[in-house]
Amino acid sequence: MKILLERDIRELVKHKDKKIVLYGAEKLTVEVFHKLKCLDLEVSYVVDNFDDLDDGAVSLIHSIGLELRDIYELYLEKEDCFILILRNDYEKCSKKLESMGFKNLIDFNRFFNAAGYIRNHRFRLDSLIGYGLPAEGCDKNGLKIFGSTDSARRVIAILGGSTSDPCVYEWKSWGECFYNNYLSKDNTALVIGATAGYSSSEELLKLIRDVLPLNPYLVISYSSVNDNDTLIPYENSYKRKLFKKISAMRMEDPYGNSGVEEYIAGVQRKSVKGSEKWLTNQRIMNAVCREFGIRFVCILQPNLITKQKEKKDEEILFYVQNQIKNQREKFSSEIGDCVGDFDFIENGIRWLDGEDGLFYDYCHLNEKGNMIISDKIYDCLKRRKLL
Repeated sequence: MKILLERDIRELVKHKDKKIVLYGAEKLTVEVFHKLKCLDLEVSYVVDNFDDLDDGAVSLIHSIGLELRDIYELYLEKEDCFILILRNDYEKCSKKLESMGFKNLIDFNRFFNAAGYIRNHRFRLDSLIGYGLPAEGCDKNGLKIFGSTDSARRVIAILGGSTSDPCVYEWKSWGECFYNNYLSKDNTALVIGATAGYSSSEELLKLIRDVLPLNPYLVISYSSVNDNDTLIPYENSYKRKLFKKISAMRMEDPYGNSGVEEYIAGVQRKSVKGSEKWLTNQRIMNAVCREFGIRFVCILQPNLITKQKEKKDEEILFYVQNQIKNQREKFSSEIGDCVGDFDFIENGIRWLDGEDGLFYDYCHLNEKGNMIISDKIYDCLKRRKLL
């Protein structure tokens, strides 16, 4: 079940004198309805775009005893209401409500959950990695580019997961802050291939195929939170799902033989520790970069689980699943002091100690947090004489 964050509860309690209306006939709607009921917060009804609905969505909402209305019936509402958007296409829903005269944060807001999913991303299929950054605002190879790689005096590339993804935030990512504050003045282009859900394995593949051809001056890997114990270190869950569907089609092999129903996934004889997988991939990326005369820095990123906790941190930590806590603590204990044995690794695990209110889940930061990370990385690179 998705986790209802303290900020969602606070937002709804702030508007408890208004009718609570949920926007979106989704499975999530049922989960949120039951959570709110436990908190003695009553949902009046659900609205959605009737043009998009199927019978299953209608039955789902009726199964919890709620009325499902068309979005435009909000025009008929005589009482003040607060609308909580549960649909993934938040921006589209937000624009629709604004066009109807409702004000963001006053009359409506969106639902957050502690899963690192911030804004709807229409990912593209990727034949090597499984999926990549959306077409909108990115180049054909799934890279977000700031500045011009053709005219810039040098290029810096960022790899990582959602904490560095340039498209997933409703605010500036740390990479965009980094470019605006430091690189744009220096005629340095920034290329970001970091994508939500990518582990170090996807970073490595992205580096080899899409980043090396740009001949960057420097590659920065900001990662570690997506590397967990696995038997299949070079296949993500989406790619696995994709190939299972393809194998079920029993397509021909390259020589015309029909009925292919198995695929190779690189299954290991024993489970690979997340820390081992991360460190191995970072070492490979460093070796590849060195071979091509490219500088490489890996940042062991900070996270809420292993930082020194402050008051607001504790509020968010309460909603983080125990499984995630255990994974991060295990990774931290395994990686230990060995990162100090590799000069290309910068241990940033304590970078945010003493700061409070920057995390909104176990690893993602608000814009202020991203600004601090961009400053920390700039200081790191200056110290290493890379800028």
